[in-house]
Amino acid sequence: MKKLLLILLCLPIIVFGQEWIRIYNNINENFPAVSNIQQTFDSNFIDFTGIGLMKIDTNGDTLWNKDYSFLDFPIEYGIQTSDGGYILSNFFSLYKLDNLGNIQWTKPDST
Repeated sequence: MKKLLLILLCLPIIVFGQEWIRIYNNINENFPAVSNIQQTFDSNFIDFTGIGLMKIDTNGDTLWNKDYSFLDFPIEYGIQTSDGGYILSNFFSLYKLDNLGNIQWTKPDST
């Protein structure tokens, strides 16, 4: 009886769990596939990928994207900051971005 109740409780989650699947066009042919997605403070999502940054809403629609192919090395990691902006890092530098992905400052590695 407990197993039947558990199955009945989980059934709506299994049946209605998937909401949408989206295929994104690349900013350019060198832009890697979507791979490093994080949820932002405003419940949207940001993807830090190689040479670009893309913000999407909860429906998967692109809010904005930025191409950082001019950087010396690809983006390795990104995180949202408490002010709603972002910090990106690559092998040698940190990049502080505003909430729209515009670079505010850069700190190169001093070693």
